[in-house]
Amino acid sequence: MKKALVFMVLILLVSVSQSGTAVSAVDHKALMMSSVNKLVPLGYYGGLMKSSLRNAGYSVTTLNDSRITLDFITRNLNNYDLIIWRTNSFIWNHETYWYVGEGTNQQTQSKYSADFNAGRANAQAGIIGVSAGFFSYHYSPQSLKNLKLAILISSNSVTIATVLQSAGVQSVIYCMGTITLGFGIIDTYTAQLVAYLAMGQSVFTVVSNIHSPFTGTPQPQYLDTNYEPPFWYIGQPNLTIP
Repeated sequence: MKKALVFMVLILLVSVSQSGTAVSAVDHKALMMSSVNKLVPLGYYGGLMKSSLRNAGYSVTTLNDSRITLDFITRNLNNYDLIIWRTNSFIWNHETYWYVGEGTNQQTQSKYSADFNAGRANAQAGIIGVSAGFFSYHYSPQSLKNLKLAILISSNSVTIATVLQSAGVQSVIYCMGTITLGFGIIDTYTAQLVAYLAMGQSVFTVVSNIHSPFTGTPQPQYLDTNYEPPFWYIGQPNLTIP
């Protein structure tokens, strides 16, 4: 299954490069963040996503692990037209936190002491995590109005998606339920999703195309339930990039 998915993504990338959607001048900025890259590297799939975005006229900045800091996510996201955030979550005292990437350190804990004391940030996992309340606290309405599209690759990321939309992001693609970043399956689908976007398809069409092979056709039942990609969206369904 995985080999077939990779082949599909490669076909899409060839289509993007031949479709005439690439722009000669770079006018748009994309950010790719992988907060747990040392544990589950994005690797090859990151290269596929960057290629698709560059063909669509984006300059692409990549940040992994400790380069993603609380300072960065509170100050810089509005400088981009599109972001992809690949991370995952953990639960502490009944609160869900998403790994930022920055390791636990006293300087950051002192600077953001109000967030740590209030439970909006957490340093218990060795990598700093933030709750949805952290984003609500730091992103006021329209504070992210320049950010056109956010793609959240993480478990239960709908809660962050709603906050980003309230802060002015036009559309957010997120993951429903629990996902795993291992085995490359979710990264393969993300690369496919980005390739569809780079071809000029709308958010709604892209998400529908990702789901379409798994809906309407009975799948064989094995030991586990039928798999279906976890992507959905909120915001403007007709949004396209660039």
